Amino acid sequence: MSRSKKLMKLIAEIFAVLLIALIVYGISSFIYGLSFVFGNNNRYKDNIMLIQDNLINDIDNYSFKVKTEKTNIIIKQSDTFNVETNNKNISIDFDKESNTIIVNEKKLPLFNYLESYDMTIYLPSALFKEVNIIANSGNVIANTLVTNKLYLEVNSGKTKIDSLTVYKDADISTGIGNVEIYSKLINNLSLSSGIGETRIVANLSGKSHIKSGVGNIKLDLLQTPNHYSFDLKKGIGDIVIDKEVKQDGSYGEGPSYIHAETNIGRIDITFND
Repeated sequence: MSRSKKLMKLIAEIFAVLLIALIVYGISSFIYGLSFVFGNNNRYKDNIMLIQDNLINDIDNYSFKVKTEKTNIIIKQSDTFNVETNNKNISIDFDKESNTIIVNEKKLPLFNYLESYDMTIYLPSALFKEVNIIANSGNVIANTLVTNKLYLEVNSGKTKIDSLTVYKDADISTGIGNVEIYSKLINNLSLSSGIGETRIVANLSGKSHIKSGVGNIKLDLLQTPNHYSFDLKKGIGDIVIDKEVKQDGSYGEGPSYIHAETNIGRIDITFND
């Protein structure tokens, strides 16, 4: 067989494989759509009604957990709990024993990783016992979150919270993506940033641990410098406090403690009292 005929045969085989893949994708998407239409839609709605009924009183005794694989999370204030999404893999459950609202994204079919999904969660504007958010790929956008404890993990995507209040402990970790958080109070903050720019405007209390990866962190603290004490450890990136580059060591004698550590990125701390 000549070289040109071999090439033509190879092209035909590649085309056939692509055609089969497209057919399989179309069939799987169709079946997947039918499974949602005739599947657990009623349970989805029933659980929302159940949660709404239970959230009438004592919301501070409730926890909220959400985990997604490839969905943008948008959290808005509302008088009642609700979820709107174009992702058919989202499930909503309510654990009565622990009083926990659970919003979870099931494992996606192979071809659905090519799609883009959004989910808007409407939460009552009240204090939660714990808020736990894990987003493997997708943005996390919230206008208001008030909780005793916060665990926030965004592996790839933008994070923006317009008003955050955490009374006990906050654990925030990011992989790739920019972070912007405004807070009246964060107690005992543990912050670990990866690649991207992080800005936090907050009153930090208790003991906080701040660590930069490749990207930079800017802390705009809402109190005077004498409210804080610092323990600094530099890597390649600088640590700057009130426009002055600092070396390893301890600074200040304030009641709120901040341990700041750099890898490659820079940590810049300013005060806005």
